[in-house]
Amino acid sequence: MPISKDRTTLYLSKSDKHLMKRRATQINKTMSEYISELLMWDNRFRLIEHARGGTLDIKEAVEYALSEE
Repeated sequence: MPISKDRTTLYLSKSDKHLMKRRATQINKTMSEYISELLMWDNRFRLIEHARGGTLDIKEAVEYALSEE
């Protein structure tokens, strides 16, 4: 008996798809793995909601480490 899986459908523009594919390649993941990770973090921290509301603050790890010294 096959195990049922949840399936998420994303609709991306060509430029968004190109950016996501390039980023997945940069971090050595498949596009599916990369999108799954993005969804996981969004479920945990509501990244998309914060981004839309203008309350998402993104810092590079090096910049963040330097600012805490």
